[in-house]
Amino acid sequence: MVEVIINFCGGLALFLLGLNFLRDAIQHFAGERLRLVIQQFTSNRFLGMFWGAVFTVVLQSSTAMTVMLVGLTQSGIISLTQAMPILLGSDVGTTITVQLISFRLDRYSLFMVALGFALFFFGKKYRIKFAGQLLLGFGLIFYGIKVLIDSSLPLQNSEVFSIVLKYFGENEMLCLIFSTIITALIHSSAATLGVIISLAISGSMTIEVAIPFIYGANIGTCFTALLAGIGSDANGKRTAVAHVLFKIIGVVIFYPFTEYFAYLVSQTDTSVARQIANAHTIFNLSIAIILIPFSTLTANILKRFFRESEKEGMEFKPKYLDRSALSTPALALGYASREIMRMSSIVESMLRDTIKVFIEHDLDLLEDIQRRDNKVDILEREIKFYIISIDRTSVTKQQTRQEFDLISFISDLENIGDLINRTILEMARKMIKMGFHFSEEGKKELMEFHKDVMEGFRLSITAFDTNSEELARKAINYKEVLIEKEKEFKEAHIQRLHKGLKESINTSSIHLELLSHLRRANSIATRIAYAILERSKLE
Repeated sequence: MVEVIINFCGGLALFLLGLNFLRDAIQHFAGERLRLVIQQFTSNRFLGMFWGAVFTVVLQSSTAMTVMLVGLTQSGIISLTQAMPILLGSDVGTTITVQLISFRLDRYSLFMVALGFALFFFGKKYRIKFAGQLLLGFGLIFYGIKVLIDSSLPLQNSEVFSIVLKYFGENEMLCLIFSTIITALIHSSAATLGVIISLAISGSMTIEVAIPFIYGANIGTCFTALLAGIGSDANGKRTAVAHVLFKIIGVVIFYPFTEYFAYLVSQTDTSVARQIANAHTIFNLSIAIILIPFSTLTANILKRFFRESEKEGMEFKPKYLDRSALSTPALALGYASREIMRMSSIVESMLRDTIKVFIEHDLDLLEDIQRRDNKVDILEREIKFYIISIDRTSVTKQQTRQEFDLISFISDLENIGDLINRTILEMARKMIKMGFHFSEEGKKELMEFHKDVMEGFRLSITAFDTNSEELARKAINYKEVLIEKEKEFKEAHIQRLHKGLKESINTSSIHLELLSHLRRANSIATRIAYAILERSKLE
């Protein structure tokens, strides 16, 4: 019996290891792409359900999908109403893994392990390594299933196991609770159902006993997402609770008809393993079809139960930094980039409105811009902390380089904010206090130069957002144009001094320094363009 337990635990360990290999590979390769697709294809509830199923098949985990949705709703990228159909679709998508497990692919498992190992460890190109990790993950999953099946064979003749199985068969609620707890502990419904299918293949499990285990596995898989929701804001909590609610409603609907459900499923295939996989699919597909018309209603009810606190509504804080994504570097870096774009928008607004303070002598606007700099400082601190908190175990060299570039860009944006707040605005305050105004010609030149600086700033920001080498080159070329234009306008100002214009004399130092500081702000922003071109050379 001890040998059976050891082999059983070993098979389960191989299965979970393979599942993690598979998830890491796919999430690393497709995590950020999925986030972008989710944003684009969630306007229609049926499309949302379809894509939810597709995304979950790709991620190989409804839990990972739900945790991602918690982060997306918390950050405001998608609404709670949009998340509901995706949640239902994710439950359908997770059945594909269980369907694969039910087929006897374990005979090819060692071949897949060997080939996957060779591609992963000896392949030099990223795509070859990715294919190798996929094969290695699938191979370990199916070999784990084989070990589980082999270790379960002696249980056929075990009187103790027969008594336990009979007891479970007579106590459906106990099966459900036990399965819920086990699934919550190992964070995988696929693993729980993989064990049940292994017992079925070895002849030690019936469909009647398996169905309550299926109910429990579906509820238990919500546990990780529920934990992620606890630490999030109201939207994150709503999404996590919705997932649990959908599963519980499904079990409540199916539970009274378990006997009839077992009979129906038994007609789908002669293999008990296939019957279990089919039961899991029918259960989740039925829930999705039944509940999708009520997805908007569910979202509205949850909004009433989980209201935003006054503090959440008032406090300025990062919007897109989802801490549940820190274990998936590609996804976390995507969130960080999105928050950086938010930070750059604030800096852009500061730079845009600065010229108005000089022209209109608006002290209220000056103070408002300075308050925006406080927001920039908060984001700079929080984004840096978020990036250095990313799980290092699966970070690639390319992602390490990206982290460095992001942190550098954050620092540059913060430097521009400080330049505006501590230097440029203080010049404006001094000018307003003294009652000085620029000459008409000087004002036109400064406004034209400021317009050009804004154009250069936007080129750099867009180059960062799209990772465009073409825009990066344009931003760098634009920097050179601004250097020449600064010289031209400084010479024009000196010519006005020679003419003895009073306004030009009074504002001379402010005028010349403002040209220099505006050009410097653009130069700081252009550093990201150099980083983009440098990164492209390394790739």
